[in-house]
Order: sequence, then C-alpha cells, then structure tokens
Amino acid sequence: MERKIDEDKIYIKMFGRFEMTWQGKSISLGRNMNSRSVRLFQIILTYRGTGISRHDLAVYLYQNEEVANAANSIRVAQHRFKKQLENSGVPKTMTDYYTTDTEGYCWNEEFPAVTDVEMFRKDKEEAEQITSLPDKIGKLYDAFLLYRGEFLEDAGAEEWAVVYSVWYKQMYQELTSELIDLLREAEDYEKMLEVSRKACELYPYDEWQVYVLESYQKLGLTREAGQVYNETVRMYREELDLDVPEHLTEVYKRSAGQNDQSDLIDDIRNKLEASIHSRGCGAAYLTLANFSDTFRLMIRLTERNGQKMSLMLCKLKTDCYNECNKKDSDHPMQILKETICDTLRSGDCYTDFDQGYLILLMGAEEDKCELVFKRIERSFKNRRKNKTPWESELTFDIVPTASFHRII
Repeated sequence: MERKIDEDKIYIKMFGRFEMTWQGKSISLGRNMNSRSVRLFQIILTYRGTGISRHDLAVYLYQNEEVANAANSIRVAQHRFKKQLENSGVPKTMTDYYTTDTEGYCWNEEFPAVTDVEMFRKDKEEAEQITSLPDKIGKLYDAFLLYRGEFLEDAGAEEWAVVYSVWYKQMYQELTSELIDLLREAEDYEKMLEVSRKACELYPYDEWQVYVLESYQKLGLTREAGQVYNETVRMYREELDLDVPEHLTEVYKRSAGQNDQSDLIDDIRNKLEASIHSRGCGAAYLTLANFSDTFRLMIRLTERNGQKMSLMLCKLKTDCYNECNKKDSDHPMQILKETICDTLRSGDCYTDFDQGYLILLMGAEEDKCELVFKRIERSFKNRRKNKTPWESELTFDIVPTASFHRII
C-alpha cells in the first residue's frame, strides 16, 4: 500500500523507474526520460544537501560532448523542465528547483519535494533505534516496500548514478536480510514469504530463493517449494550455465521431509546422465522396438511443432553378406553400423532392418537424404580400406513419412 504523502509536496520516486506525482496525479515528463532537462533535475536532486560543482555537473551532464557555454545550456535545460512541471499543473512559484553560488549548484530546499530514497534512509535509521520486535519489523517493512528497483535504473550506467545504485542496493540487501531474520524470529512465515519472493523478483541471481523455500517449508507448502526449486534449477542451467548452489539444494531437501524425494530425483538424473554418456556421440543405435516407439513419438511431435523428419533405409548389397559372423569387426554390416553412428548427428537414430539399417533423420527434409547417404557412403568406403576384399555396395531408399501421420 502506498504511503500517504503531503499533497502540497511533489513525491519523487527514484528507485526503479523515475516518476513524479503531485496531488495524486502523475507529472508528465515526456517520452524521453533520458532528456538533458530530466537528467539535470536528477543530478542536482541526487546531490541534495551537498551541492555539486560547476565542473562536475558539466562532466556528468554533457560527458564527452563539447559545449560552448555550459552555464547557459544548463539554464535552458532547467527552463524546459520547469515548463513540464507547469504543464502538469504545478504552480510556477513551485518550479525553481536549484540555486547557484560561487561553488556551483545546490538544491533549492524551498522546492516542495519528498523522495522515496530519503524516506528509505530515514526508515532504516529509525529502525536501528527501535527495540520492540513488532515495531522494528514494521519500520523495516515500510522501508522495504519503498525499494522498487535499482536507483534511477534509466541512468544506472552513468558514472554519477552507479555509485549511488551500488550503495542503495547494499543497504537494501542488509535491510532485507535483517527483516527476514526478524520475521523468522516472530514466526511470521507468510510475511517472510512475501518479502523473500519480492527480493527474488528484483534480484533472481542473489539466492533469495533460499528464504522462499524455507518459508514454504514452515507453511507446509511442499508442492510450491518444489516448483520454486525446479524453476531455479532451470534458470541457473539455461541462463547461467551453472549448477544450482548446494546450500539451496540442501534447504529444498529439508523442506517438509523431502529428502527421499530429492534423493530419488538425484538418482534419476544420475542414471539418465550415465545412459547419455555411455551412448557416446553420434547417432543413437536402438533396438527395433525402441526405434518404433521413438518414431511414433516423433510423428506426434512433428504434427505439433512442424519440425521436419525423414526416414531412409540404407542397405548393403553384397554376395558375401552371410559368409561370416555379422558381429565380426571386419564384417561390412558392422563397419556400416559404426559409419552411421559416427557420420550422423546425435539427434538422429537408427536400427537393424533387413540387410541394412533404418535411419530416422530429425530436422531433415526428404530431398536431403541423398546428401546424407553420400556422406555415409564416402565414410564407409574409407573404412573398408585394408579390410577383407569383399565387393560391398550401398544403396538407399526413402520411406515417405506422410502416410504415417494418418494412421498414428
């Protein structure tokens, strides 16, 4: 819930997106939040209480741009901002926001403004003096709600804003950690969940999920804890290419007696990873039964996502096919099997069929099968060198998959 602000003052939000309101109405600052007139206002407001030198203001405002008369340009920028305030209904007498002296520019303390960053600091300082647990929690919670995001996120990359952004983030993290500890002490796990979830939304990579899982554990919401953990694992792996931190996994395992379930999940993951690694690279060799199941599944998936797939039969034509054990390393069928495995992609699969192999090519249209076959044939002939001198010839046929869509 928004804190009540004196209607005679302009309320300025500097956490997250920069916003200004007066008497409950938003002050329009135009489409360009990074305009020089807005940035001038933000810089002088940020240095409220200390002022800023003419040199520093010119550096921050114009950076590497050459300006013939910086003081005049600053006056023009101030005039534009004052007009924006007046157009939003703010009386003209309330629009002069800075003064000048021999040192530089200072915030005009008569300008009727209150900012969320000032209220944030004040609440945090007052909370440090409070001894009552409920009152301390209340004051820290008030400060916590004020922090909607990084300090002036639109200007966060600029030198003058970065320092304050880092400083306020550190204050927020300290305040949030203390608030969570006090809520745990008060056994108010619903509010602890609310606080930790909001912290996760702002900083998903800062491991606030630990407190979300702990809150769900205390509230007995094991299903929700599992959803948060799985989403966190996905985020770390897909976006950071990292494993989830171990202590977060430990918290999840402790949540509502989920040790057995977590161990089972780990066991499943380990076995699946072992089966993947044992298969090695290249196309997957499957039994005919497993190949049939895979084919039926792929047909259904292609109907859903429109991905292409092709089925081809690569056969060995030789009079010596049955003259020795098919599993001998020198046998053409065994050499062809190894050739297909090494030549095709890991997403493809194949199985024994007649005097050859039935091959499922994912993501390939039927007109590409001849190119695939020539690659197999070329590799096969290279492997046949220095082997027993059998006359071995490869042939291939395309098996149309369109008809299968009508019957599966």
